[in-house]
Amino acid sequence: MEEKNNELLDSINEWRTKNDSESFKKVVEQIKNESFYCPIKIEEDGSKMIAITKNAKGDSLLLAFTSKEEAQKWSKDLTITYEIHSFEQYANLLLMESNNNLGFVINPYGVNLALDKNIIKDINNY
Repeated sequence: MEEKNNELLDSINEWRTKNDSESFKKVVEQIKNESFYCPIKIEEDGSKMIAITKNAKGDSLLLAFTSKEEAQKWSKDLTITYEIHSFEQYANLLLMESNNNLGFVINPYGVNLALDKNIIKDINNY
């Protein structure tokens, strides 16, 4: 895994500037092939819980970070560990019927790109 996923970040910024289909396709391809730092909280009973954040509407989103530095912008809590999850792992988790999260957000204190379940389904089918 490239530590900061610079190509993905550059592509997201390019897409936001150009706002065209070619730039969007590049972002989609890179997201499909990327892995992210996924914050995990260890509960007192030893179970693992994936950390979430809420958007302005109160919807829950899983967190996905492109580097440890980006993750530390979110939390400096030393009890949080990080696992590397692929886009496919996030998609599989989010698309389960029992999952009530809206989607996931990449670098909420950086590029802040939120992907809801409908977009995730589209990316999966791309």
